[in-house]
Amino acid sequence: MIVTKEFNIAGMQCSRYETIIEEAVNQIDGVYYIKTDYLKATIKVRFDPNKTSLAMI
Repeated sequence: MIVTKEFNIAGMQCSRYETIIEEAVNQIDGVYYIKTDYLKATIKVRFDPNKTSLAMI
């Protein structure tokens, strides 16, 4: 079962953080999609909770 979560993040000081976060989270086994939005300060992630968790992400 794939789960999609979207949540707010704080502290992104520039749009470069989008790439940094996406590259790091994409390396986690069980993550199938990650999209950060600097302007909205949000992250949307699709993952398999049997392989990883929000705490790991």
